[in-house]
Amino acid sequence: MPPIRANQEASHAIWRIRTSVWRTSSPTSLICTAARTSKRTKIGALGICASGGYAPFEAQTDIRIKAVDTSAAVCAGTMTRRGHDKDSTTPDTFKSQLEAAGNDRKSDVTGKKVPTVHLLLERFEDAGTLPESIRGLASYYRTPRGNHPRATNTTIPRSWDIMENFDAYAYNHLISPPKELVVLDGLTHANLYDDVDEAASNCTEFFGKYLIQNSRSFCFELVQYEPFVAF
Repeated sequence: MPPIRANQEASHAIWRIRTSVWRTSSPTSLICTAARTSKRTKIGALGICASGGYAPFEAQTDIRIKAVDTSAAVCAGTMTRRGHDKDSTTPDTFKSQLEAAGNDRKSDVTGKKVPTVHLLLERFEDAGTLPESIRGLASYYRTPRGNHPRATNTTIPRSWDIMENFDAYAYNHLISPPKELVVLDGLTHANLYDDVDEAASNCTEFFGKYLIQNSRSFCFELVQYEPFVAF
């Protein structure tokens, strides 16, 4: 995910938003404060991967956002409930995640440490015959291709219950049209991280058109096979 960027001299600012499930309104307020412009209601949000879920979720109720574009969008809630691969999460797995979340919260009182959770395999070489959706992510995040020293590949267990109760797209249908679905054939989720030209081919035109016209609009860019997102 690229760092947050803004053009304060332009009539509208396009920021790449990185946020969390429970603080989705903070980036928009930050933009309005930092932009120092009268165009604080002409905000465009670009969400990549999980931010492709958080940005539309925020825009459902924050009318300062006039246009949203996503690339390789993922709903963290859907992914947690259904698994990295479609419908691979079992009721027992779901229950164990909620139990881990509860134990993590209890540790605030008991002081008993709870292990962090690995989001992906530690080594790409261990992916073996796992589903393509997992191997594709591991080939990006667990290799020099996309790995970063500060990307620890872990989360705290108390995140599970928050994510499992989250649905990024549940009420997107109530947002005013137009909405667009752009399908990119032959690309995987991780391919959209590398192939920037392909992933952003419609982005500039979309934001320029709908931010200037001041209408609230959505453009979802998904690959042909995207196991994370269910509409």
